[in-house]
Amino acid sequence: MEYKESIIIRNASDMLMTECMLYITSVIQQGRISDDGKSYCFATRFSDNVIVVATRRKCSDVFAIWKEEPKCE
Repeated sequence: MEYKESIIIRNASDMLMTECMLYITSVIQQGRISDDGKSYCFATRFSDNVIVVATRRKCSDVFAIWKEEPKCE
C-alpha cells in the first residue's frame, strides 16, 4: 500500500496524545495558510502557552507540540 500523505506528531510535552490532537486539529482546521497555501501556519501559540510548530515535508506534515511554562516577572 502506498500512502499519499501522512502526519507525524512530535510530542515534547506532558500532555496525552489525545489532548495534543485537539491543538493540532485546530491548526489543521485553519487550513494551509503559509507558503502560498502549501503549508499550515508555521507556529501557533495558544492562550494556555501551548505551541504547535508545523513543517511540510515531501509527503508528510510534521507537528511539534510543547507547553511553555509562564515566565515570572
